[in-house]
Amino acid sequence: MPTKTGQVYLPIDEADLQYYRYLSLFEMLLLTVIKVLILLMIRRLILNFSKGDFFITSNYQLLYRIGGLLTIVPIILFAFESYFTDGFTSLGLSLPEGYSLNMKEVSFQWNYMYISLLLILTAQAFKQGIEFKTDKDLTI
Repeated sequence: MPTKTGQVYLPIDEADLQYYRYLSLFEMLLLTVIKVLILLMIRRLILNFSKGDFFITSNYQLLYRIGGLLTIVPIILFAFESYFTDGFTSLGLSLPEGYSLNMKEVSFQWNYMYISLLLILTAQAFKQGIEFKTDKDLTI
């Protein structure tokens, strides 16, 4: 049985390793772009709110877009995590005696989905508020 301080070297082809590196970099880049877009939209929302513009069309659209982007995030995470897990198990690695491959199960990030659905519902409330504001302005 190997000790805790022992090192294990696994025979992984350099091309496979490079492929997974590039794929993980693509995933990180994609998620970073989405997060930056979300932060920019939140900034625009805050600027609109600070001007006193609550029930305007751009706020509704911003909330709806943020909700849509947050809906995509768990799908991307799940897809890449599933692909990586399947890819590593299909490499046919044989571990030395006494070692076992311990991989966690692929999980879906439901917290992003819940937040995105709440934002989409909030966007619908803003849309209704815009319609009420328009009706009120027409009445006056």
